[in-house]
Amino acid sequence: MRQKLKVNKYTVFHDHARTCDVIYVAELVDVLDNGDLRFWHLYDASQDPKRYQAKVPLAKWRAAHEWVEEKTGRRVATPTEEEKKKLRRFITTVSPDEITIIVPAFDGLLTVGGKFREPLTNKVDNWIREQKLTPKQRLRVLSTPSAGEMIAMVEDPYSRDFRVGVVDAEEEDYLAAMVDLRPLNALLSHATRASCPNWQIPATAAMSPRMSLRTAAAAVTAAQVS
Repeated sequence: MRQKLKVNKYTVFHDHARTCDVIYVAELVDVLDNGDLRFWHLYDASQDPKRYQAKVPLAKWRAAHEWVEEKTGRRVATPTEEEKKKLRRFITTVSPDEITIIVPAFDGLLTVGGKFREPLTNKVDNWIREQKLTPKQRLRVLSTPSAGEMIAMVEDPYSRDFRVGVVDAEEEDYLAAMVDLRPLNALLSHATRASCPNWQIPATAAMSPRMSLRTAAAAVTAAQVS
């Protein structure tokens, strides 16, 4: 995979110092003589910098390069061209042994508006599915979760807080905004009844694509046949 890296192309990777639900995207700006990699990082410019969440599906990103103040090192979100003259690029140097490369080199999969195209997010989703994560952790960062993954999160004993209400409002709002529940809607639809013999589909099971996970979990739990 390292041989496929290309300078001035974007790379998706995981830092071994972080949990597997934290994904990095950066532009490879240089490969040093000792093999170390210099990356200019991207971040999700659609988020509030004061409440930035690293564990976000790539499909939700509006990617932009990171800039920092030269003297203080403070990161500056979406600087103007004039402001950039007083800033420097946020570049880190890492050893290839410190990271796992998920997608080695791309550029056409990033739109002008900073949105990642589906072929890229699908590759990242497939890598996430291979990692040792709980259903809740996995669901939080998948760009296109399946209906089965939605149900697995509800049934996971470590995720029961969504059913009994032990989750703070800030996290619930965050998850509701980040997770698209349309696959769960499909599972609860009349059309899938035949393939789900263990589930009773009530007439009132129509669900909003953006309802919170707590509400969705309650609906699924109510629909399950004991």
